[in-house]
Amino acid sequence: MRIKYTTYNARRDEDIVHVETDRCNVMLLNPEYSRGSPLHPFRYAKVIGILHAEVGHAGSIGLRGPTDKYHSIEFLWVRWYQVSPAPVTDLELDRAELLPLSHPESLAFIDPNEVLRACHIIPCFRSGKRYPDGIGTSKIAEDGTDWNQYFINRFVDRDMFMRYEWGLAVGHLYTHRDAVAAYRDIVEKSNAVHEEDLSVRGDVGSDGLPSLQQECSQDEDDGEGKQEQEAGGKEDEEKGEDEDEEADVEDDESEEDSDQDSDDEHDRRVESEDEKEIFMFGTD
Repeated sequence: MRIKYTTYNARRDEDIVHVETDRCNVMLLNPEYSRGSPLHPFRYAKVIGILHAEVGHAGSIGLRGPTDKYHSIEFLWVRWYQVSPAPVTDLELDRAELLPLSHPESLAFIDPNEVLRACHIIPCFRSGKRYPDGIGTSKIAEDGTDWNQYFINRFVDRDMFMRYEWGLAVGHLYTHRDAVAAYRDIVEKSNAVHEEDLSVRGDVGSDGLPSLQQECSQDEDDGEGKQEQEAGGKEDEEKGEDEDEEADVEDDESEEDSDQDSDDEHDRRVESEDEKEIFMFGTD
């Protein structure tokens, strides 16, 4: 059986349920749950049969004449889990156990349209099996393979995790009525955490709110410190530019002096060569 559903981010997805395999568990809404209730928001069931029937209304007994047409109705035959929610303060998974077949409410027929999606049920191996010899009451229900306890894995994927964050998922339409209350709870919790952080730092006044005067004075001190740093940086830059200009001027003057010295030396060499020629050959 394929179960179509809308994910937390308003996309379409599907799960496949196979009877007599590990992929046979489904989850449904708990009609008795409301936000803030101590009850668990979902119900869980193990599918032991995917059935359909041709149903029609025959009327009163002994009524003659044509009867209504038969309609095909699909339904699921399931075994219910009994949920034991984990404490809110403990980082544990919720637990569940399959109701024994002798329990009057262990079996039921449900509409497939009521199924939200398939769920991930993990056996609690430490608890052991209900029937150590593997022989149960019914071969159809296969209760001989039951474990005493199971874990409900809410972290199997992102959509499953968001189903337990009641009212915060856009695609989970059944939680929209509690979306505003969930948002207010988040805002209140975040404000409480912020106030705790401020109180630890010592920035909270006698009324429990941050001191505006302290914040303003701190901002002014920070602004003055930044201005002083900027002014000091500008002065350092100007000094560096002046030193660079003086170094460039000194370099130019030294180059000019060296050029003048080289010209004077050249003139002296030329004059000495002319005197040598006059001494050797005389004048005309």
